[in-house]
Amino acid sequence: MRLLDVKRDEVGGVGLLPTGSLEQHGPHLPMGTDCILSQYVAEEAAKEVPESLLFPALCYGVSLEHQGFPYVGVSGETFMKLVREVLETSTSAGVRRTVIVNGHGGNEPYLKVVQREFNFSHREAKVYVHNLATYGGDLHAGVRETSELYVVNRELVDSERMRSVDPSFREGIFERLGVKEATKDGVADSSGRLVVDEELGRRMLRTDVLRVVSLVREFLKELKGTA
Repeated sequence: MRLLDVKRDEVGGVGLLPTGSLEQHGPHLPMGTDCILSQYVAEEAAKEVPESLLFPALCYGVSLEHQGFPYVGVSGETFMKLVREVLETSTSAGVRRTVIVNGHGGNEPYLKVVQREFNFSHREAKVYVHNLATYGGDLHAGVRETSELYVVNRELVDSERMRSVDPSFREGIFERLGVKEATKDGVADSSGRLVVDEELGRRMLRTDVLRVVSLVREFLKELKGTA
């Protein structure tokens, strides 16, 4: 069920909240790559567990490492406050468990804080953050993300531009340098190549869907046990 579609007396149970970002993903992938992938995983999981409640995606993430390249986002403080308030109001509306499906690495440290604070301050409601699985040397816009997006919507992958991308990067890209300083094309993949591996993309996406489905089912059992 989608939160956008349900009636007021249908709100409750286990929520699925996709989070991502709007930031450059090299010359070959769209700005919304992280959000598109997290939303896809959440949507697929919701199909397999129709009792879950699919929230609209939060696509404004924390992308400070992309200064100098195009990005549209918010500060860490604003992001945490936004997620906290979504969790608080959805809890008041009857949602007792929430799985956040996060597709952007820059959001991870902030979501970890929100998860810890929320879970220790609520008795009847819990949240779990699932960060999309990583693979090999793809730090940003590399083989994994390119392959996954190709599976979701191949029209969003610019194969022509991809051929000229240099995925090499300097160490410290996310700790002190930022993407603009550490890469030539805004792509970071230590494999040294950029290709579409459709089989890999399907496998990685399926791994994430199955994990989210497992979490939702565990939460549903918990809720039935406390009813």
